[in-house]
Amino acid sequence: MTRSRTLATLAAAVLAGGALFAAPAASSGSAAPHRAQAPALGMAWRGTGTDNLIWWSSFDGGTWSPQQPLTDRRTETAPALGRTGDGQLVMAWRGASGDNLIWWSTYDGSGWSPQQPLTDRRTEASPALGRAANGQLFMTWRGAGTDNHIWWSTYNGSTWSPQQPLVDRRTDLGPAIG
Repeated sequence: MTRSRTLATLAAAVLAGGALFAAPAASSGSAAPHRAQAPALGMAWRGTGTDNLIWWSSFDGGTWSPQQPLTDRRTETAPALGRTGDGQLVMAWRGASGDNLIWWSTYDGSGWSPQQPLTDRRTEASPALGRAANGQLFMTWRGAGTDNHIWWSTYNGSTWSPQQPLVDRRTDLGPAIG
């Protein structure tokens, strides 16, 4: 398998907990707002056993960077990664130690922004991130406690839209989107 085909296969894969990795869309030649270069591919995961830190590594098309712990954030489940239509890398995750809020952060090309809680939404599972054909980034998640509805929201490049339930859809696990 060629390196480019391997990268394309990785970019299309839906990984643990619904974390979606998507390579940036090819440039149309039109000028886009300047944004620091995000890696070709990113990977984030929860540590093993009692290590509930989120770990991070990036792939430049040839090699993976050394793994790095993101020591300011913790999770009980798998984090999710998604990319906006203009290439911005976004991470979302469920908190740890009884914290079932959804948290999120963006990558600016050199590091992750401070984590931010979405205080209007909670989950018992990993959120999922996926980009629609029009470039819009979506997040889906299962509710918390006995709320097993699937909820969704969109990201506009700086904030998340109000959450909306899909009242005719339920799950015991986190949904996938892509």
